[in-house]
Amino acid sequence: MIELWAFQQLAVAKILNRPHPVINVAPTGSGKTVIASEVIRRSENSLVLFLAHRRELIHQCQAKLHNFGIDAGLILAGEPRDTMRRVQVASVQTLASRCLRRGEELPPAQLVIVDEAHHCPAATYQRILEQYPNAKLVGLTATPCRRDGRGLGGIFKELVECPQIGELIHLGHLVGTKVYAPSVPDLTGVRTRAGDYNEEQLAAAMDRSALVGDIVTHWHRLADRRSTVVFATSVGHSVHIRDEFKKSGVKAEHIDGSTPHDERDDILHRLSTGNVELVSNCMVLTEGWDAPAVSCCVLARPTKSLGLMCRWAAEFCEPILAKIMR
Repeated sequence: MIELWAFQQLAVAKILNRPHPVINVAPTGSGKTVIASEVIRRSENSLVLFLAHRRELIHQCQAKLHNFGIDAGLILAGEPRDTMRRVQVASVQTLASRCLRRGEELPPAQLVIVDEAHHCPAATYQRILEQYPNAKLVGLTATPCRRDGRGLGGIFKELVECPQIGELIHLGHLVGTKVYAPSVPDLTGVRTRAGDYNEEQLAAAMDRSALVGDIVTHWHRLADRRSTVVFATSVGHSVHIRDEFKKSGVKAEHIDGSTPHDERDDILHRLSTGNVELVSNCMVLTEGWDAPAVSCCVLARPTKSLGLMCRWAAEFCEPILAKIMR
């Protein structure tokens, strides 16, 4: 059984004592899934549906629940379904496909927990949540803000806040970070769309040999041989970064949304064991990914999105954060 920190115990108590929909706002690394698992454990007489939108999040949640003595069923493409479990961890996409489109029976639930709950205003989430009008609703997120400016107040009625990054570092739950910004790219002419940089224009501005070479040079100077994840502006940019690191003798890999699940899992496993030193990605490892072995983060994708920046920064406050690009 996992022993909860004091602020986690307080968050659990608040969530359980609120009759209305609540959203737990806590930085990455603060243990949102631990809090949710304890809420589920204490709700031992309730049927539970835990919703997530990425395979990694779903498997991580199932593993965490197992540590709390809870064996959860999975609703996920390619995985066997066990309908006898009182707790079901479900892919939003799989649930929508099977139950909303094809008419399969929805899993019953008195408690619905939504991971990365800033996605809740999306139509698919709304259609699923509408099927549970009498269930207690709990959201989890590090960033209760969206690039499109849509609020969450129409869904959740109260925030249950945990200490933020600075306080968690002060309390000794997260390590301090070192931040470097060796280069400032020229983004003249890059327009803004939906609250962030235009992706095509940004990729053209960032995927330049001089800037990519600068990343490699400064990585060797500041973070040589640290286990590293790079966030790139586009798939082509990510591949370019990987190739340049390989040329400099680094065991580097690339993943994107089209990388097969087995290949992606293998690459990330080799990163965790040290057989891969660096993984470059484009908008894949942005939410809820546990990476305790990683000790360097390269932000090679400028952003105007507070939510995206907070997710990147919080994701790696357990290691040392090396912000190579601003």
